[in-house]
Amino acid sequence: MDGVSLANEFANLGSVLIFFNRLLDAMQALRKAVEIDPNSFHAWTNLAVCCQVMGDLDEAIANYQKALAIQSNFQQALDGLKSARSYRLMQEPGLQNVGKPNGTSRDVVSRFMDVNTPNSITLHMCFVHQNMLSHVFC
Repeated sequence: MDGVSLANEFANLGSVLIFFNRLLDAMQALRKAVEIDPNSFHAWTNLAVCCQVMGDLDEAIANYQKALAIQSNFQQALDGLKSARSYRLMQEPGLQNVGKPNGTSRDVVSRFMDVNTPNSITLHMCFVHQNMLSHVFC
């Protein structure tokens, strides 16, 4: 079995493990996939999904960017990157009062919309509901 085929096997295993919410195992398989084949934009994207779901937004963003450096028009990575950035935006100090009558929510919504398209907002909701992760698989 050549390196690319072996990397694809690890990437496929990682995708299945994500589906079954075994994220640590999935990350291990996907890291092995990108170690063997650093040009696997699918594996980089799914590794980013794992990182994002586990709350490591900086790592998720970095992995989405690696996928996009290989395949710049890969829609799942583009949408995932926007989603991860919006999550990070929501973690900024002072945003814990979103929705309270202090004028903050309008600013947050407009900032959120600046980094999102309608499709990535839908993707964002998929990340919130982990049982829907199959919508972001490559």
